[in-house]
Amino acid sequence: MRGLLAGGQRAAPTVATARQSIGGWRLAAVLLALAATTALYGTIAVQSEAGPLADLTHFKHWTRLVSVEGMHAAYSGEYPETYAIYPPVTLATFRLAGLVYQRTVDSSFDLDRALASHTLSVLIRLVAVLFHLLVGLAVFAVARQAVSFGAAYGGMLAYLFNPGVVFDVAQWGQPDPVFGLFVLLALAAVAVTDTSREAALPRPWSLAVRRDTVLRPAAAGLAIALAALAKPQAWVYLPLIAALVWRRGGLVGLVSAGVAGGAGGLLVALPFLLHGTLRELIGLPRAISDVMPVVTANAHNLWWAYSGGAARWYLDQEAFVGPLSYRLAALALVGACVGLALLRAVREPTLGVVFGAAAYTAFGFFMGMTQIHENHMYAVFPLLAVAAAVDRRLWPIYAALAVTWCANMLLHDFDLAEQVVAPLLPWPLEDVQRANGLIDVAVFVAWTAWLLAATARAWLAPPAPRSATRAASEA
Repeated sequence: MRGLLAGGQRAAPTVATARQSIGGWRLAAVLLALAATTALYGTIAVQSEAGPLADLTHFKHWTRLVSVEGMHAAYSGEYPETYAIYPPVTLATFRLAGLVYQRTVDSSFDLDRALASHTLSVLIRLVAVLFHLLVGLAVFAVARQAVSFGAAYGGMLAYLFNPGVVFDVAQWGQPDPVFGLFVLLALAAVAVTDTSREAALPRPWSLAVRRDTVLRPAAAGLAIALAALAKPQAWVYLPLIAALVWRRGGLVGLVSAGVAGGAGGLLVALPFLLHGTLRELIGLPRAISDVMPVVTANAHNLWWAYSGGAARWYLDQEAFVGPLSYRLAALALVGACVGLALLRAVREPTLGVVFGAAAYTAFGFFMGMTQIHENHMYAVFPLLAVAAAVDRRLWPIYAALAVTWCANMLLHDFDLAEQVVAPLLPWPLEDVQRANGLIDVAVFVAWTAWLLAATARAWLAPPAPRSATRAASEA
């Protein structure tokens, strides 16, 4: 008996040790992925010189502007040198790069020296890489709530080493991961991860105050407000987030989200309030819409395909059909995509469905809106990585778009397209650009058809039986 008891006592630590070993291995795998990402992106950021026509030139001007003059002066000058067309949250990341530059390179932040400084280019890129790593971790953490470690880890790797993201962040230094992180967190806050509890959520018009109806909607409201104050593309998710907040928390949830979002917006606007430049901040959306108001700015979307690539610089306020301008037609098209995604998500607000609908929203915005640039497809990928980790049928869409998006940027890069990429192609550059755009159109049509069918099935299927908890709450 003593031997049996002793054996049993020895067995318990063995099980605990095995679990710790598995947990340690998983942590090591995540850290290894982050380290490899840092090494890859850091190498590109350090070794690649930015050309004079790259966006990094604008970023340097804006970094100096907010570092020397202050955040409140970001919209008091003239575009493109003394007027930034990025909202304050993204400019705050530029200011971080500027602070390091002032501390380590040039405390005076001389303009000519800054524009010629490769170190400043690297710092701006590295801040974007930092947010990219945070997005990768968020993809893993969010997906892990619904799927196995392996599936969530695969989603994280697919995002971290997406060739388009590598080029967008490490080479171009685009701050897209800043708003991408907040959009992802907002969606995670309102998606249902435990389907057994979904039926117990209160009716939308209920005034019940519970943790799920206050804290999660508040987190979503704060996150989407910060996303909207980081990049204008985040605004397209507002209807979806609002509908999901209503679905989860009803009136109480909407109030909670509004209060939290308003508080976050007030904090961001505080420097402008204190210095009397709030009017300039409020005028930012109009200023952004006036910058390059073209049908498509090299984005391989529906407008690119419609014009054959030749009319991509037509003004989007010109007539498209009768009195309908290109911009109004684009708004209607994007609105239809947003509406379809919203219908799919609110009917079944599970993690996979919500992130799949949000990824489609991002792609619909890229494909249908005017004034779109090549890198504006970015938001599709962190959202689709989560969705595909849950629903493997989405991986072919992810793979196809990862290739076409990277190609879109490479085929129009001012420093690489003509000198490096074109000589490697078996066909003329313009033909490859056109073919790449047609692939995007084909994926968009197929994805839309698939989502339409899934939405119809979800709404036409008989409603699931109410749980006893839900029935009691409605009684």
